[in-house]
Order: sequence, then structure tokens, then C-alpha cells
Amino acid sequence: MEKQVYIIDDDQAIRRSLGSLLEDQEYLVTTFPDTRPFQQGVNSEITAVLLLDIALPGEDGLSFLKRLRDLYPMIETIMITGEATIDRAVAATKLGAYDFLEKPIQPPRLLLTLENLFESLTLRAQLAEARAGEDSSHAIIGESDVVRNLRRVISQVATTNSTVLVIGENGTGKELVAYQLWAQSSRSDKPYIRVNCAALPRDLAESELFGFRKGAFTGADRNRDGKFKAADKGTILLDEIGDLSPEVQAKLLRILESGEIEPLGADNAETVDVRVIAATNRDLEKEVAEGRFRNDLFYRLNVVPIEVPPLRERRDDIPLLVEHFRQVLAQNTGLGGKEFTADAVGVLAGLEYRGNVRELKNLLERIFIMNRGRVINSDDIVKMPGEREQIANDSTRNKLTQAVNNFERSFLTTELTRHNDNISSLAKSLEMDRGNLSKKLKGYGLV
Repeated sequence: MEKQVYIIDDDQAIRRSLGSLLEDQEYLVTTFPDTRPFQQGVNSEITAVLLLDIALPGEDGLSFLKRLRDLYPMIETIMITGEATIDRAVAATKLGAYDFLEKPIQPPRLLLTLENLFESLTLRAQLAEARAGEDSSHAIIGESDVVRNLRRVISQVATTNSTVLVIGENGTGKELVAYQLWAQSSRSDKPYIRVNCAALPRDLAESELFGFRKGAFTGADRNRDGKFKAADKGTILLDEIGDLSPEVQAKLLRILESGEIEPLGADNAETVDVRVIAATNRDLEKEVAEGRFRNDLFYRLNVVPIEVPPLRERRDDIPLLVEHFRQVLAQNTGLGGKEFTADAVGVLAGLEYRGNVRELKNLLERIFIMNRGRVINSDDIVKMPGEREQIANDSTRNKLTQAVNNFERSFLTTELTRHNDNISSLAKSLEMDRGNLSKKLKGYGLV
């Protein structure tokens, strides 16, 4: 990463001296007398550090700082001033400044601050690059009302530190919801630890989660931190939390109430700062009523419940999911691009998916592998082992009709938006009579 530093100060002597100091340290330096030429000459997507004077002609530094994060999201700011006060320093920090330096600026402090700041920016850029590759695999695909609402709730809840309980059937995407809660939070640059509670051996669950100290039990020949310690300052996902034993549930309750963990064999408790996201496909209220889950722990976990809808409640999204997984499979299987015809998508939309989105993904992968042709039609799906009987069922045929209608409505909705609600333009694009198209759109309630 290039170490670009901008300086905005109306004092030419300060611009010259700071610029010379930083160029000697191999920083790229550009200076401006006020904020106006800076905004005219600097790209909004650049990653850099800005040394910003408070007292400026025109717009002052603090006023500009209020707008800076929206205008330049990848620029970090160090405020500089000849009249430092605690009130100003606090105000600058609240507005997002990384540091506040008083003139005359001490070179050692400035250089140390810049070194730390560019190290942080480099890590952030690396994280963003890594996330870019993960976006497609962690995206919540769909435009149905229930999915739009789910994304809205995630965005609202992600910015808080509240404990979240994600509820949903197997295969609905609870892990994706948890990931988005972390990725959209202020802890996104801190650890994200995932724990499958169902896979933890009962006698090892406590040590895995909370750690142990040397000599705590036979074979404990060293200290070991658990998952909660690894997640300190970050987020932990406790998947299938209903499988935890009563003993571990009690310790988890203590963490939620006090933020303290006590490793096995430790003399003292340790404090951790961890946001807890729990996920389950069980009815925890029923588990509480039947004595298998602690009542007090349930209410501590259930601060913000998020329910992930099953695929049967969002069939309109199946065409979008098919397209998403088609692109993923084209890249991951090495079989190249394939296309699903509209009737093939209609058949897929009419099937039952007791395993929800996960089952759809697995089916598409099987279809991809077993059909070597570039175009996949409905016959290719009907011939798949296990699908023929389901498609032949009369009740499924009724659902298939509805699914085809859902697909057509979804397709027309997307195309109408793409043509700015211009029916004539859409009819021409589809090579369809405008009157017939208008009737169809009215039938779906789209106009």
C-alpha cells in the first residue's frame, strides 16, 4: 500500500516543514491551503491519512471532519491545532479523528502515530480484500418480502452489542445471518469464532469453550485458552446451542451476566468482551418447559430473536437462488458455465425442500455434475434420481404451476424495473404484444 498523506493547513510554513519531514520518511505528501481544493483534487475511494488543521479559512476543520467519513470512507484523520483544548480534542474524537496533535508538532509522536495508523489501514485493506472473495458465499440471496425484512432487521441489530438468538429450520441459512451480524458490526475487524455445540464432546465442552490451566486434569500439560478467550473483543457464534449440557449452560449464563470466564483449574476468573450470537433449530421454549434448557439462560439469549424463514415461505426467491448457485458452481466445480432454461427453473421452484436452501444447493450441484451439457432443461431434472417421483406427484404438480407463476412474476418484476416501468420498452425487449403484456402485468398486480 502506498503511504499517502494529505495536509490541509493555511500556514504555508507548516505545510512545507511537515511535507519535508514526511517525504524524508518515504511518505507521499500532498498539501492544500483549505478544504476546497482538497475536495476537488482527491479521489473519494483513496486510502490515506489526512493531517487537518482546525482553524482554516472558509470551512473550519471540525466542520469538514463531520462530513469527511461520508465523503472519504478510507481516509483517517489526525487533527492539528495551535490552540489545543480538551473540549476540542473530545469533539474531534467524537467526530472520528484518530488523534489530536498540538502545534508545534513533535516529529517523533507524529511519525509513531502515522506508523500505527498505516499499519491499521493495511490490515483493514487486507480484510476488505479477503471479504470481497467471501461476499458471494455469505450473501443472503432473495428479494421476497420476508428476505428484505430479514436483511433490514440484521442491519438494525448488527450495529448494537446485544445478544442475538437466531432461530430457524436446518438449512435455512442461520450461519449466514450470524456472519452478517458480525460483518456489519463495529467488531468486524475483530475475531469471529464459530462453535458447533452439537459437535462438542460432552466431557470436553467446558474446556473447549472456556479453556484450562496446566494440571487441571490428566493430560493438561500446558495452559490453553478456550473459544471465548479467542473471541475476546469480537463475536462468537454458538450454533445448535440447545445441545449444551446443563453444566456448561450455567457457565455460559455467568459470561452473559458478568463477562467473566473461569478456565478449568484457574484460581481466578478472567474478563472477556465478547458478543454472543446463538443459533438453534429447536424450540427452546419447549426445551425450557421440559427441563432440558435453563429458563434464565433462555431469557438472556433471547434479547433479540431473529427468525430465518424456511424456503417454502419464500418460493419467489428460488429463481434468484438458482442463478446464484449456478455462478458459484460454474467457478467451483471446474465444469464451466451452464444455463438453466425457464422451464427447468420452474420445475426446481415446484419441488419440496425439507432441507431448505442447503438441499436446493446440493441438488443443483448434483445436477451440475450429472449433466455434461451446457443447457439444463426440465427433462434433465426429471431424470435425476430421487426427483422423478416427487415431480410426478399430483400435489407437487399444483405447486409446480404456482412456482412457474412465481417465477414469471419475479422475472417480470425485475425486467419492468430494468426498463424503468416502461411497458412498451419491455414488450419490445420480450418481443411480446404490448396489450397482452399489460394484461399479464395487471394480473400479477405489477401495474
